[in-house]
Parts: sequence; structure tokens; C-alpha cells
Amino acid sequence: MYTSLFMLKRNFLVSSLFLLFLTLSHQAITQEPKQITNTENKIQEAFLAAKLESIAGHYEKAFKILDSLSREHRNRSTIYYEIATLHLEQKNYTAAMEKLDKALALENNNFWYLEKMAMVQTELKALDKAIDCYLSMISLKPKSSKYYDEAADLYLLSNKHNEAIVLLQKKEAQNGFSESNSTKIFDVAMDIQQYDVAAGEIEKLLQKKTA
Repeated sequence: MYTSLFMLKRNFLVSSLFLLFLTLSHQAITQEPKQITNTENKIQEAFLAAKLESIAGHYEKAFKILDSLSREHRNRSTIYYEIATLHLEQKNYTAAMEKLDKALALENNNFWYLEKMAMVQTELKALDKAIDCYLSMISLKPKSSKYYDEAADLYLLSNKHNEAIVLLQKKEAQNGFSESNSTKIFDVAMDIQQYDVAAGEIEKLLQKKTA
């Protein structure tokens, strides 16, 4: 039993460190090419140290490491992003939002920051702000279908059915026809009695079925 528990803990630690490595590697790839400096190495080492502390449940120590780093390097968006991620582990969405605001102030078109902010704003029930994040993400990656769906669902939760239809139509224009998307447009159109739009979707669906 103790051996199994030890193996589980070891595997969890290895997996967490591997995920951290992938995250840091991705950040390095998406940044402008530059020579790795001693400062950059120290920042990455601090990220790793903070992650190890958080894995061990020592959140106070992890925050202390990252807060010290943010005071020393105020213009590094990745530091605020890492602090936000730490807050999310504790489900402190307001604090996470504040740090993501700082990260986005430095890199307002960073896709990964926007994605995390969309999630946070959704948790905070700030649906309009979450939608804005998804729309920014769509402008950066117009072929990524899932973000149209995420934004459309939030429009529906906000009783903005017309906006949802327009966005789903934009999704089709970018990514081509899909039965699920057409069916969703039909359902939303019927809900708000836009029968001409609903009829148009039925016609498309029948054409595809008989093609």
C-alpha cells in the first residue's frame, strides 16, 4: 500500500514537472527569437521552484517566490501569468483576474492569456468580458471552431440570441458547413422566432443529406 502511494506521488510529480517543461518551452517558442540570458535562466528557475512548492502544497512559499520576481521584473508578462495560474489552483478567481489584467496589459494579443482570462471571467459570471476574450481569440485564430462555440454559448446565457446566430454564421463562413453548427443555428433561430433563418438552415441540411 505504501509503495503504491509512493509511486502515485512520484508519478504525479514527474507529470507536473513535464507539463511545466512543456509550458515553458511553448512560451520560449512563441516569444521573439532572442539569446537566452542569465536573467531569463533565473526567471525559469524561479518558475520551477514555485511550481515545486505549489505541488508540495506550500502555496505561501510559491507566492513569495513569484511576488519577489514580479517586483524585480515588472515588465515580464509571464510572471503575472504564472501568479494567476497559482491563484487559479486555489480557485481565487478575482486575484487571478487581477494578475491576468497585468499580463494582458503587457501582451494584449497573447492567445494563452486571453484563453485563461475567458475562463476566469466566466467563473466570475462576467459573461460580456469573457465573450470579448473569445472574440479576440477568434480574431487571432479564426479557424479554431471551439472558440466560436464557447462565445456563442455565452451569448445564449446572456439572452443575446441574435449575436449567437451571427457568430455561428461567421464560424460557418470561416470553417465550412457542419451539421452540428447548422442545427444549432436552427434551434436558436426557432427560439427567437426567426423562421426565415431556421428555414434556411433546414434547406441546407436537406441539401447536404440528399447530395
